[in-house]
Amino acid sequence: MAKSLPSFVSSNKCALLYAQHYRDSFDFEMAFKCAKEAGDKGRRFRIELVELQKGLKNNDRIKILNELLRNSKIKKERGEYVDFLGRLYRFSEESLRLAFEKLTGIELKYDKFNRNYPEFVSYLNQNDDLRQKIQERKLKEEPSPHTLNIIFREISNKNDGNKREIKKKAFCVSAIFLKLNEWRNKTIIAHGFEGCTADKIKMLLSEVAKEAEEGKKRGEFSEEVYTVIKRATEDVDSFLKLLNRFLKVLSK
Repeated sequence: MAKSLPSFVSSNKCALLYAQHYRDSFDFEMAFKCAKEAGDKGRRFRIELVELQKGLKNNDRIKILNELLRNSKIKKERGEYVDFLGRLYRFSEESLRLAFEKLTGIELKYDKFNRNYPEFVSYLNQNDDLRQKIQERKLKEEPSPHTLNIIFREISNKNDGNKREIKKKAFCVSAIFLKLNEWRNKTIIAHGFEGCTADKIKMLLSEVAKEAEEGKKRGEFSEEVYTVIKRATEDVDSFLKLLNRFLKVLSK
């Protein structure tokens, strides 16, 4: 069913504001209709929205992930940190799955009838050590951010030079997401009633840095991986910059 333009969007003055509102809600169709009301002033905005609609239709994951990251930054700038964590959680799901597909050549398709990812299960069947580590942590055999972190940890330790940048960044990014996603699960957008602030995000990142330092001392993290994590956890903007670099590597 075609969506009607809201009656309150009746002038150029507010059209672009509402276009941005709908874009931030990932309703690109309504955003485009609002932008049309802005005439020439909304031309560039309409071009971007057309590309985003194409991205959704064609499953251009890099394009949509870039938009999701832009959206996340807006939530951060507005101080809406619970929603910020929610956007990052969705980013972690899709970007880490894409990294896994790039590294293994396996396409992760969900089987609705069997309620699993058959190719992912097959991959684990061929990697007993990974399966055991996943089972020890009582995780499901599905490509969740937590499960993928275990896989990336193992893959990143193999210095075969094949797709080295993806391996390194995927592990670093997933390690940081573990802590952020853990808190997201306790908030009002997931399974609890906790909130989130800028100070809370800063504390979570500092905990990641401390754990990475301890991991380096135990020989679990290389100096290179530790350095990436340490720099990315200095503040939230540093982490967002790492995510930008991660997407660039995945787009190659």
